[in-house]
Amino acid sequence: MTTPSTTQLAQLMQDLQQRQRGLGEQLQTFEALQREIAQLQRLAPRDPKARQRLDKLERAMRGELAPLKQRLDLCVDKLQGSFHDLEASLKQTGRADAVQAPRRTRPMAARQFI
Repeated sequence: MTTPSTTQLAQLMQDLQQRQRGLGEQLQTFEALQREIAQLQRLAPRDPKARQRLDKLERAMRGELAPLKQRLDLCVDKLQGSFHDLEASLKQTGRADAVQAPRRTRPMAARQFI
């Protein structure tokens, strides 16, 4: 039998896993971008095209991508708030379960089956 708190916990965990997968994909994309930037930095001293791409990226980071960075920062803040809320909810659920079903303090009597 599932209780409402167990159902809520399962839903929260499913939501958390979906968010984790999404963050994982974004992190992989970010790491690929970092590798590409590092490669451009290595090539830039001797490759004019790499230098141009790196300069263009720097300009974009300063200007064109500033609003995107602000949105990303807001999303990160919101996600941190969600994790904080989830943690508080899990703590509350754990307390409620502890009140509803206290732990046994003495061992159960053993049964013998023939």
